[in-house]
Amino acid sequence: KWKGINLNWQAADKLTGFHLACIRGHYEIVALIMAHAEELSINLYLEDSEGQTGFQMWPEIFIETESEIHLRRL
Repeated sequence: KWKGINLNWQAADKLTGFHLACIRGHYEIVALIMAHAEELSINLYLEDSEGQTGFQMWPEIFIETESEIHLRRL
């Protein structure tokens, strides 16, 4: 939690803010969330009700290596 806000909160369909930013194509917000995920304890790998992470909802902007996922520069 950050300032009383649960940044890993999931709606009824288990979507998070990260999921929504990816679905809606908000590159700057995705970048901001990823940049601060560790310090704010945001779990980027939470799955929605269909078992998908935010990374799977906009795969074209991510580069996956053996150990981590990076954001492509647009």
